Amino acid sequence: MIVTNLDKCISEQEKGCNKKCMELCPTNAIKMIGGTAISCITCGKCAEVCPTNAILENEYGGYYVDRKKCVGCAICEKNCPIGIIKMVDEKESFSKTSKINDDRKSNILEHKSAVSSEKYPMGICVMCGLCTKACDHARIYFNPKELRTSKNEMLAKRYATIYRVLNANLNTNLKPNLKEVNNKINNKINGKVNNKNELNKESSKLKDEQRYSIIINSEKCINCNRCIYECPTNAIELFENLINNECINSNSMLINPLNKLNSKSEMVLSKKICTECNLCEEVCPTTPKSIYKGRIGEGCILCTSCIQNCPNNVLDIENFKIVNKGKSEEYSKNIENSNPEACNNNNNNNNNNKNTDYQTKIYCINCGACVDVCPNNALLYKDGRILYNKNNCTLCMECVKSCPQGIRRVINKDSKDLKSKLVGNCVLCEKCIQKCPEDAVEIVKREIPFEVIDESCIGCGTCAEICPNDSLTILINNLSLEDNTASDFKVLFDESCISCQKCGMYCPRDVLPNITGIKKTMDKEYSYIHTEYDYCVSCGLCNKICPNDCIDYGAIDLDKCELCSACANICPTNAIKTFRTWK
Repeated sequence: MIVTNLDKCISEQEKGCNKKCMELCPTNAIKMIGGTAISCITCGKCAEVCPTNAILENEYGGYYVDRKKCVGCAICEKNCPIGIIKMVDEKESFSKTSKINDDRKSNILEHKSAVSSEKYPMGICVMCGLCTKACDHARIYFNPKELRTSKNEMLAKRYATIYRVLNANLNTNLKPNLKEVNNKINNKINGKVNNKNELNKESSKLKDEQRYSIIINSEKCINCNRCIYECPTNAIELFENLINNECINSNSMLINPLNKLNSKSEMVLSKKICTECNLCEEVCPTTPKSIYKGRIGEGCILCTSCIQNCPNNVLDIENFKIVNKGKSEEYSKNIENSNPEACNNNNNNNNNNKNTDYQTKIYCINCGACVDVCPNNALLYKDGRILYNKNNCTLCMECVKSCPQGIRRVINKDSKDLKSKLVGNCVLCEKCIQKCPEDAVEIVKREIPFEVIDESCIGCGTCAEICPNDSLTILINNLSLEDNTASDFKVLFDESCISCQKCGMYCPRDVLPNITGIKKTMDKEYSYIHTEYDYCVSCGLCNKICPNDCIDYGAIDLDKCELCSACANICPTNAIKTFRTWK
């Protein structure tokens, strides 16, 4: 909660106090008692007694009012232990004259819902923190000890950094008895914390191990896909094959292997293209070899070894000759004209084209997310490898759902032995490295970052929103009331990070590490953002955080908005709603 340090608070009778904290508070949650500013203690009694559940708690430990549900009964006012809640008429709620309050009043009245109550409670702290920034004499302090969950402890650090608030021993005459309230709250959240602790306990060894994974250099890759064909655990796959073979879930990379192919998928998969992986030459028994990268030469004995081993099924027999149906028409004409030099030139041109049009490959980076969620110990993280024991698997599909890359999947879903078709775990066998003709694959050691500081970061919070382990916190080191901006952002990672790099896949400014080969961009055509003004308290944090200056107390300029969700993630009343799809 936010409390007043009475030792440092300047009395309103003394010179120098501008009562800026009261002016900036969007909910009138600060009032003068004996010349000293006293604020809402966020005890939660108002939410507890509200008969319509119109008072809700946010993730910062503050409370806000849903004015559509509020019936103006004033029960919250009567039960407030410090008497700071007052029922107000919406037309008179901003009696203080200032430009800030004029903007807030016009905003709420202009956009209010037709069913919202004319009277609703004011004086409830939403924990926006504006008062802590406003006080020139360190009058008001943010106390992390009263926050509700382990996540909120990190959010407390975030706010302490945002507003440069120093931890201090509080000396206050206002000492409400919060012991009973805190006990109720602690009992309420113990279940959530214990569940998380149990999950972390099982994966503690995993977090202490060094992280190694393969990485594919897109500049060197010639798209022969040899790594895909050689991988014994199917831990590498073309991105287009994943999205066409199985469906993508709301997280955009979660594979549901039980869905059927659609017509578009079947059309894409029916295309036969020679990738020049050169498996045909390796299995050819003749000396010298009669085939090279799909090009058939002299001496073929029609043993059909190349046909049987071709991963793309582009080789066939016509008129007692091996033919490659996966080559271009120009290539086929050169073959018929017996012009091998032209074939080589055409082949080189194809390779050059491939370099400029890299086919995105998805591969396991050994983050261990699947190991963490497996309830039956069918997966084990050992020496940097993810090992799979099908005998322990119950096909619960939790590993499939948790995979940030979407590479953990079931192939051949019509098989009678689905456990054997649950694939996508990298065992670092290095076969892809050995067989790559261009040395485009290597194994790298991955460090779990402690913090990331980059001037390009806009503090949008997409990384924290998308993180499967809730491991990220965004620190805002500079939030200015004068020029109404926020800057100097820092991304912090806690001990629960498994370096899955999902944050890097979705980061709109590419400031976070990402070796996955995946880059997700927001699809604005199928996404939306809007403001629920019955929740909005016009605190103005959205104005400060927006990198494009396209929001004004909840009013959004959709033409300028990039749907980064910075406003939605900082909003203390969850008034800004976003729905984003990714491509």
